Amino acid sequence: MNIEALRENLYFQSKENLSMTLEVILERTEDFTDSAYTSHEHRERILELSTQARMELQQLVSVWIQA
Repeated sequence: MNIEALRENLYFQSKENLSMTLEVILERTEDFTDSAYTSHEHRERILELSTQARMELQQLVSVWIQA
């Protein structure tokens, strides 16, 4: 929701707030991956997607700064 709001107003969220929001989400996600009910394959895929989300946010912030 925070990222979608950027389409309306580039300055709606601070870069720090977006980064913090993503980290909170990923911490909760990583807690979920520690569950005994999560298979190894799913755990690995979730962690890969977490890494990808961090990289994409870094790219977004980089473009944001240039804009």
